[in-house]
Amino acid sequence: MRFTRPDNGKGSRGMMIDIAPLVDIVFQLLIFFMLAASFVRNPVLDINLPKASARPKVQPKGAVTVYVLREGRPDRFRVDDEVVNESQLKSVLARRYAEDPHTVLLIQADERVPHGDVVKVMSIGQEVGLVRQGIVASPETAGGAAPP
Repeated sequence: MRFTRPDNGKGSRGMMIDIAPLVDIVFQLLIFFMLAASFVRNPVLDINLPKASARPKVQPKGAVTVYVLREGRPDRFRVDDEVVNESQLKSVLARRYAEDPHTVLLIQADERVPHGDVVKVMSIGQEVGLVRQGIVASPETAGGAAPP
């Protein structure tokens, strides 16, 4: 930072601070925090997705995501951010279908969840009219290990 005295001809003793470097630092911090925030994982959901070698596609607009967590958890089924039980799942999906008939049902199930539970969610989705469905998997890395 450079401190200079203004030369206004009156011989004043005031000091001026060059704030351009401060503005640069603020913008660099802003960029850092914006990038760092995009890498934060959702710590609330403890889901280990199964691995798939196919490249993931972009999530479609208007998609409803059902999370199926391992058995024994009180929040086993979630529809987006809403915790539901198995009996409420059908009514919530029916409401989403009524709002937008082009809604896509995406299922994110933990790799330890039995296959029957995933099929049950798919069946409920088809009953209410959500025929466009997909199962979300985690992409494999080049070494075959899952990303952290």
